[in-house]
Amino acid sequence: MNLPRSVRVLLALGVVVLGLAALLLVLVIGEAAFTIETRLAEYADWVGVAWWSGLALLGLVVAIVVWRLLVPRRKDRPTSDTEPSPVEHAPTAEEIEAEVEKARAAGVDTAEIERELAELKRRREAGEIHAALFGEISTGKSTLIAALLPDAETVSDVRGGTTRELIRHEWRSQSGDRLILTDMPGTAEANGGLDDLARAEAERAHLVLYITDGDLNRQQHLALTSLLAIGKPMVLVLNKTDRYTAAEADRLSGRLAALVADRPNTAFVRTSAAREREVIVQHPDGRETIEIRPVAPDVKELAVALQRLIDSRQEILDQLR
Repeated sequence: MNLPRSVRVLLALGVVVLGLAALLLVLVIGEAAFTIETRLAEYADWVGVAWWSGLALLGLVVAIVVWRLLVPRRKDRPTSDTEPSPVEHAPTAEEIEAEVEKARAAGVDTAEIERELAELKRRREAGEIHAALFGEISTGKSTLIAALLPDAETVSDVRGGTTRELIRHEWRSQSGDRLILTDMPGTAEANGGLDDLARAEAERAHLVLYITDGDLNRQQHLALTSLLAIGKPMVLVLNKTDRYTAAEADRLSGRLAALVADRPNTAFVRTSAAREREVIVQHPDGRETIEIRPVAPDVKELAVALQRLIDSRQEILDQLR
């Protein structure tokens, strides 16, 4: 150890003192044990057996108490506030309709619930698979959708009671599945968490995508955790990978992939949705200029991940087909 001599002398003295104290403790315990053994020899054998048995039992009790204090039982261990509670019973459509009818008969305003049920029924009958895209502004959601759907027509959807606009796009996979991609407003607009509009869209969607273009900050991590807690199939997408070197992209991918590695029905992919890139051109006379050159977007990993999640959830396709 590269320590000053005075510090090393103090440490050496400390070790000597502790060693002497340990030696003294061993001698005291040994002397006490010898004395007890000598005294017990004056009595019948059963007295010695009872004494040592009682001492062993006391030590066992102390060990159990210490163990219970230091190692809490599983049911006492704290759980995350964002961990979803297990659902014991998923109500059927008939049960939901019966409950709505009871509420309506009791004078409860069920208009909002009925609108939500009608929307879910419309989606089911239309044979659509809905995917909701989340992420902060400037992470490239719109560019990513444009790379997936270069010829798609967009439809604006302003929900009642809010000025926040949802943009919907349609995409057909190679196997013919029809996906409706909904571009949600940036999660930063909801202070990093999920407001009622975002949570409702995530809950009614079949798939959820979270888009980021770098490491997650506190607000992004909160939004991702909230989405994972809903329990829908999810794809975590690292976009704009063309901005990183190969080593940087690999390190960042490792950190992000670990966030969804142990969760079922999740995937992590990398994409580069940009259609053009700035390039520094060095001329023979030493001048440097910046040119904008077209590049081909790379979103194949995302398309494959979406198809894999759809195929792995056969009940969705059974309902739609």
